[in-house]
Amino acid sequence: MKTIIDLGFFVVDLHDQLAKTQMEYLRTLPVKDARKFVLYRGQLMSRMELGKLKQYIGHYITVSSFFSTTSREDIALIYAGYDLCHSSSFYESVVFVITINLHKMSCTTENMRQPIFAKVNHQSAMLDEEEVLFAPQNIFRLKSVEKRSHYPVWSIFMTLCTGDEYVENVQGHLNVILSPNIYLETKKLTSVYSLEDLIRSKN
Repeated sequence: MKTIIDLGFFVVDLHDQLAKTQMEYLRTLPVKDARKFVLYRGQLMSRMELGKLKQYIGHYITVSSFFSTTSREDIALIYAGYDLCHSSSFYESVVFVITINLHKMSCTTENMRQPIFAKVNHQSAMLDEEEVLFAPQNIFRLKSVEKRSHYPVWSIFMTLCTGDEYVENVQGHLNVILSPNIYLETKKLTSVYSLEDLIRSKN
């Protein structure tokens, strides 16, 4: 129990640190057109898990743990292990491609009504990996899952919920957790699925 409590303090502190450094990180990003930028996360995923994920295209999903990404696609491809999966009949290499709309986010004040993420490579042993860390429970919309033509890699395209979309779906997610009956009665909120639950489900 003591270990769980100690880890809880660590998680809260890490979340607070991300929130505090987020504004500085957002101000360093280049302003381009509609102020969009892309982050990547590479990993191995079982074919069964990938198949389940394809069934939820167009839905909102959340990740219950800290979620590490990078601004460098070449780094994500290394973590995806695409050069290791040629002979595998069980695993697939996947790269999450996450688009973020900056024009809906505040970079001047701490805002608890927006998703939390920040660049942390200055605190990492791998400085060249350009790591960007997401706090738990950020919400993404799953746009598509596509096989790349030039690599044996699947791309999982998602957009980070920001602005009103984030607020509405956070509220919906809390209603699902705290009061399923109220959520079912209102029917005004969009379902938010846990990524971990989706890929572990038996259906």
